[in-house]
Amino acid sequence: MGVSTLFTEDRTDSIDVPFSYYEPKLLRHKAQHQVFLCDYDTFPNPTGGSNLSCILKLFSSRAQNSFKREVSAYTVIESNLIYSKPVAKKLWSGRWDASKYKEFVQVGNFPSVLRRSERNINVLMISFIKHGKELSRISLTEQSVRAAIKALQTLHSVGIVYGNISASQVLVWRERERYKAKWVDLSSSIVAASQRKA
Repeated sequence: MGVSTLFTEDRTDSIDVPFSYYEPKLLRHKAQHQVFLCDYDTFPNPTGGSNLSCILKLFSSRAQNSFKREVSAYTVIESNLIYSKPVAKKLWSGRWDASKYKEFVQVGNFPSVLRRSERNINVLMISFIKHGKELSRISLTEQSVRAAIKALQTLHSVGIVYGNISASQVLVWRERERYKAKWVDLSSSIVAASQRKA
């Protein structure tokens, strides 16, 4: 397993935690953003190939509002004491300069979302939900649908209005005798004014 590239970035919570990304796989490509599945490791304390996986969401400056909405929603979720989080865990968010982004996409010969005039790309790194499957791709059961609705209600209870409700936007899986669910793609969400940070 070769290193695709090494990025050293500060976490938004101001703790300096650099990461190495391995074997990126492009999951979605649109004109203003991309989604990758990657293995990652921390540096300089690598875990020795423990196969940690993450989702990297990359937003061009033209998608700045989508990036801000998504990071704002994660901030609200992290600041509330919720036993069962309705979304994946945010691991890091920040910005790469154009040269780091180009190095990353060149490894897999991936298309770019940057225009020549753009100098930065916004990055959101979230945990990968290993056993999750889109609700739209499984046989629906009352329990799986209830899990999805419960996770959505949890978002609403902390002041987040999910803006893109569809069965393809929620991941579900069975854990023991229960279904679990997590909503993905918070870029269309709205954080209630009372929940926004000043």
